[in-house]
Amino acid sequence: MRHDLLVSVVIGLIFSIVPTIGILIVWFQRKAQFDGFNKVVNQRFASIYQRFDDAIRFWREELRGFEERMVARLNRLEEKS
Repeated sequence: MRHDLLVSVVIGLIFSIVPTIGILIVWFQRKAQFDGFNKVVNQRFASIYQRFDDAIRFWREELRGFEERMVARLNRLEEKS
């Protein structure tokens, strides 16, 4: 009786461990493929990200210049009145 129970437990563990290991292997392979794909996408869009950063920097500089001109005009108007 005890031997039969041990055999059934071992067989149950084997039948549950083997598919689990297979699933983990496939999951790690897919993860590696996705990481590689993600790296390629980031490399392709790096120049686009740089252009956006340049545009943001440009508009901030333009806005700063515009604010300085408006403050100068306001100061001149206040001095006249």
